[in-house]
Amino acid sequence: MAIESHELAGIEAQRAELDAVLHSEPFTRAPTLAHLLSYLCENLFAGKSGQIKEYSVGVEVFHRPPSFDQDADSIVRVEANRLRKRLAVYYAGQGASHRLHITIPLGQYIPRFESAISHQEQHASADAVEPPQPGIKGTIIRLKKPLL
Repeated sequence: MAIESHELAGIEAQRAELDAVLHSEPFTRAPTLAHLLSYLCENLFAGKSGQIKEYSVGVEVFHRPPSFDQDADSIVRVEANRLRKRLAVYYAGQGASHRLHITIPLGQYIPRFESAISHQEQHASADAVEPPQPGIKGTIIRLKKPLL
């Protein structure tokens, strides 16, 4: 199966974004998180996203033995959570202007490359607050006559 040119351009943009993230200060200071992100993305690029499981990450990234029990050792979950937080900090600061953002959804280890516009819209709609409506709790109504 041939790779379409727009797919190739997408992969190149994703690789460029991964490279930018890995060479940023937040990730050069955290080599374990950089290695985890690189492993996850490279498996995605290689078409092996179905093989990205907690066990394989524990064995291949964190050098746990083949007897690794992910129920007893939470290293993968803990480090994935740290990675999610580090990515959020990066995209709130140094990477805010990037066209693509890398995310690792909760409960998963397969990275997503999202356009910054859709990512911002998603967070803006989640943060939207409706203005108070008249007569609803929190609104003060002044009466001219006292209630009996």
